[in-house]
Amino acid sequence: MGLFYIMQRIDFETGGFKFSIQCHATDAEIRDDRGLYQFKEDDYPAQELDGIYSIVDESDMEWPDCDENDLLWDSEIWRMGVTDDDRYFVDVHYPYHPGQLQRLALINKDFSRAKVVKRKMLDGRKSLDHFDYPIGNIILFSRLAMLGAGVIHGCAIEAHGKAYLFSGPSGAGKSTIAKIWKACGYTLLNDERNIVFIRDGIPMLSSTPWHGELPEINKGTLPLAGVFFLEQHPCNDIIPVSPVSASMKLMANSMAPHHHAENMNRLLEVYDQIFERCPAFHLKFKPDTECVQLCLDAAQKHAKA
Repeated sequence: MGLFYIMQRIDFETGGFKFSIQCHATDAEIRDDRGLYQFKEDDYPAQELDGIYSIVDESDMEWPDCDENDLLWDSEIWRMGVTDDDRYFVDVHYPYHPGQLQRLALINKDFSRAKVVKRKMLDGRKSLDHFDYPIGNIILFSRLAMLGAGVIHGCAIEAHGKAYLFSGPSGAGKSTIAKIWKACGYTLLNDERNIVFIRDGIPMLSSTPWHGELPEINKGTLPLAGVFFLEQHPCNDIIPVSPVSASMKLMANSMAPHHHAENMNRLLEVYDQIFERCPAFHLKFKPDTECVQLCLDAAQKHAKA
């Protein structure tokens, strides 16, 4: 087991987006296994924060009425609906007890504020993971989408002051790519989840606290110079992808807020803008360092003004 940080409040920033998770519940803490702590900042004034999320005791919650038969999302893990006062509620199944739900979150419509109930097990044991999956993902990823930033299932590398994003589903080779580029002396930003957005007309990438197989994270926000959709293959090859196809592929590899049509449309618009300015490729690669220069050359050759 790795090192854990235990806190009552953590303010953190990624890509210039600032958030605060605050624990007001009795006998409860915020647990972090170093990823989030690396993005920790001094406490921000409330007016500077893009999101403030409070962990509270269940006794402190007043749940508005809602129609539980009219849901925005319903899965084996969690479900979401709208309350009569036009907020979102989220129910999560108890661990190891399918079909038994705990109402855990009440969220403002723009995802900038939320109250999250202290999680518990059915046997009464407390849990330290009050903002863990799926609650944290639902709230933070939806808020980022509202702000025009998409969370991408992909590995990001820094090279020569620019970011290169390698995206694909589980098993596509993201961690393998990370190890290859690291072997060539380049910096791994994050091997699993990174955010992309437009700032001042420039496609940007920022690493996030949420890593995958490789625990290494390096905080950084850089211009995005190329996006590569991965396929492991016996031979190295790289094929340009059209902006329209690239937008659809990136959406398929996003931690997309499927429960929120407005945010889905917003992200598609952002991705369209990104690929108007940033080249995309289908990268077939074998696990050797030859593909690194292939990618750098392709991104430079197809760079867009």
